[in-house]
Amino acid sequence: MDKVDQITDRVTVALSQGSEYVPSSQSGEESEESDDDESDGRGETKFRIVGHEELLELFHRCKECGKLLDRSLIRVREEGGACTVEYDCLECGTFVPWQSQRRIGKGKSTVFEGNQSISIAAFITGVQIPRFNDFGKLIGLGLPSERAMRRAIRDIGCPAIERVFMIWQRTVRQVSKDAAEPDGISVAIDGQYDNPGWNGSNCKATVMDAKTKLAIAGCSVHKKEPGIDGVSIRMESTGILRAMEELIDDGFVSDRNKMVDKKLREHPKTKSIVAENDWWHTQKPLKKEWWRAMKNSPIIAQLYCPFFNHIFYCHKKFPKKEDRPKALELVRSFLMHVQGKHRWKKGKKFQIITKCDHEKLKRRKKGDPPRPILKPSSKEYKLIEDMLYSRNFEKAFLDSSSLIDTALNESYHSLSLISPYIYNIKMKLSMMHHNSLILHEMQGLRKELPATLISRPGRVAPSVKTKRESGSHPWRDQVI
Repeated sequence: MDKVDQITDRVTVALSQGSEYVPSSQSGEESEESDDDESDGRGETKFRIVGHEELLELFHRCKECGKLLDRSLIRVREEGGACTVEYDCLECGTFVPWQSQRRIGKGKSTVFEGNQSISIAAFITGVQIPRFNDFGKLIGLGLPSERAMRRAIRDIGCPAIERVFMIWQRTVRQVSKDAAEPDGISVAIDGQYDNPGWNGSNCKATVMDAKTKLAIAGCSVHKKEPGIDGVSIRMESTGILRAMEELIDDGFVSDRNKMVDKKLREHPKTKSIVAENDWWHTQKPLKKEWWRAMKNSPIIAQLYCPFFNHIFYCHKKFPKKEDRPKALELVRSFLMHVQGKHRWKKGKKFQIITKCDHEKLKRRKKGDPPRPILKPSSKEYKLIEDMLYSRNFEKAFLDSSSLIDTALNESYHSLSLISPYIYNIKMKLSMMHHNSLILHEMQGLRKELPATLISRPGRVAPSVKTKRESGSHPWRDQVI
């Protein structure tokens, strides 16, 4: 028999450290090599994996009288990840049962602790139950059945998650209030569907503190709920409205969604909230126009990066609401820049800005293409002028906020097509996961790792992304 066959023929079970059985010095052999270097240093291990043959070696003598046992009298009954060993000793006439894990619960609801922990831990760490069972079958590892695991998740895990979620949200909201500015809390709001909006079944809306980046509220909605009536696109605005009812007195930055804005303006509890647009949704229509123009003009294509880097710079330089007109005029100074003019006099179009804000231009290297210079009569100049002086762009730019982008909300939205109840539970798990990372970061407990380059939706040039160590999640222990 080869090594693979030996592995698949072996049945393994998880043993708890709390077992009453204490093996004698002759019941096992010392390992020839140590696995101490493979320990992850997380403290005492609660469960261990023991091979079937090695388990039987522990029962070569009677627990009561110490006499040798006939192995044929030993009965092993598997119960998921646990097992029960029973035998009748012919010498002392004693029936001896032994369980690999302790049972928890009351009455008929008692279960093996390990079976319950396996089921709930798999769920809260995002392990797919069918694949987890496939893994157990592949290596011959005893695990609870898929039905038993889902029952444990539904009856025990979900109520525990609800309880722990309430405790964590109280803590998170208190941290957010303590860090708030005197004029209130600015929050970013966005929703995500489990499928494209026109055929999604579930949607979750998340409210995040723009300063601390904590998720302070969330709501999940199903399309069969009253008021949605099967129209999927209504779910986001309804979910956001419900989440905002918990945060009535705070200002917020929202996804640029006319239906969302309309509902918030009309609702009596939220009509006083100041709504602003995030940057990604502000520049998105402009990018679409630019992409269409690039197909017919190589000059427009060459100006793509400089233009969008310029407007992003202007947007970030003037975050205050009263400075947005100045920021808009600086954006429009791109029209002077592409003419080769970097200083000019005040006039009808430029009443505040009279020069470019960039440093002295670097000399062009040999082989680099010349910088495009546009004449006011050229079609490319007219095209850019129409974009920058359009009423829609002006209104969107003046209303946009540089405090935060809804990309913060998008960063952890990752849900699958599941039932509304489990969708709601998953939403709460993702909020606790995100908040525990942010809280550890605020406490300085996550060390920074080497940076990497990523592309950002609001900019053309790549940005430097700093990564940190994976944080701990104490809420998982609370749920278990």
